[in-house]
Amino acid sequence: MAPKLQQKINDYGILKHHIILRATDPSFTNAKTGSHLCDTNGCVSTEHLFIENFDVNLTRIRCEGVTFLIRLGNETSPGRIIQATPCRHGINGDDDGFKNSCRKLKIYVQDVIK
Repeated sequence: MAPKLQQKINDYGILKHHIILRATDPSFTNAKTGSHLCDTNGCVSTEHLFIENFDVNLTRIRCEGVTFLIRLGNETSPGRIIQATPCRHGINGDDDGFKNSCRKLKIYVQDVIK
């Protein structure tokens, strides 16, 4: 066998989350793809696996995820989340916006005003 062809065969991989989805969800067909919402290598948590069209899956690659605005705490006041905004995938969903959001976080910290 040609060395380049052998290397391609040896480098072929199947994503774990695709195996899990194919084994557990009959709606996962060749027309759809499995999205891995947290992008954590090796994670197969069912809460992080989602079936959707391939083009939507590709847009998740550059998605920044959920955005948080946080006010830090101090000695007398605990920190708190001022605002939480789902990513564009969650906003386009049918739920509260966070279920289908990418599990990546973009966090802004607001300084305490004295």
